[in-house]
Amino acid sequence: MGKFVFYPKESIYRQLINQVEKKVLAYFFGVYLLGCVFFGFLYIWLIRPFLNLQDFARQVAKGNLDFPLKVRKYNYFGAFTESFDLMREELKRARESEYQANISKKELVAELSHDIKTPVATIEAACEVMQVKEKEPEIQKKVALILSKAKMIEKLVGNLFHATLEELTALKVEPMEESSLCIMENFKDLQVYGEIEFASPLPECMVYMDKLRFSQVIDNCINNAWKYAKTRVQVDFSEDEEGIRILIKDFGEGVPGEDLPKIVEKFYRGSNARGKEGSGLGLYLAKMFMEQMGGGMEYYNQDGFVVELFLKKV
Repeated sequence: MGKFVFYPKESIYRQLINQVEKKVLAYFFGVYLLGCVFFGFLYIWLIRPFLNLQDFARQVAKGNLDFPLKVRKYNYFGAFTESFDLMREELKRARESEYQANISKKELVAELSHDIKTPVATIEAACEVMQVKEKEPEIQKKVALILSKAKMIEKLVGNLFHATLEELTALKVEPMEESSLCIMENFKDLQVYGEIEFASPLPECMVYMDKLRFSQVIDNCINNAWKYAKTRVQVDFSEDEEGIRILIKDFGEGVPGEDLPKIVEKFYRGSNARGKEGSGLGLYLAKMFMEQMGGGMEYYNQDGFVVELFLKKV
């Protein structure tokens, strides 16, 4: 009829099949894990640096130069990414240098503008005095021309100074050790405004002062007294252990009470300033200059308007 074949070791065969399946699965998972490790290596060492560069470039394009680009020590592209971070630092330094240069230019314009206003105000005062004292028509005509041109210069310079100062926090003040005797020179130069009385002698000592800025302070105070009070000005000196005080007083009506706390604010002009030239910066700058010289300035009404200046002793 035929033959019947019987394999007596079939269980061993099944066992070998199971072992082969297990080894294949183990090899498969091993290859899978190696692939994950390999692609992880590619992401960390190759792809992620380029993604970081993409974020870095986006931040730089927005103007954020404080966004650092991390450089990993053992990264294959470490030197490449470091060069980009160096570029960022150089751009940041260049921007800061440009910003400081612009600030310096604006400070220079503001300083020159205000320095021009001081002698122009003196020219105006001299012209107004000559208009009162001089009687010859021809001279009167020439003085009026000079006065009108001086007012034009003051207005133009004032506009320039106003626009520049809005972008600045302060003008440069460089206090040095100076003899207090140079203070008297400032008052003598301003006799053209009118009568200046000295109620006490000037103490002789060494004080911290920026001569240019202090001359502007004195000029502003005397100019205000002449412009608003139109009276004689009294100057009183006093000395204590810390420094010397200078009281500049006029004999007008003083500053209205509602305006007094605000007169040292930038661009503020009181109710008694209507119809008078000015930018509302004189006392604001005077106070700022005095404080940056290590001194101070106080102001109040006392039978007129009083400005009290303080200079610190060396």
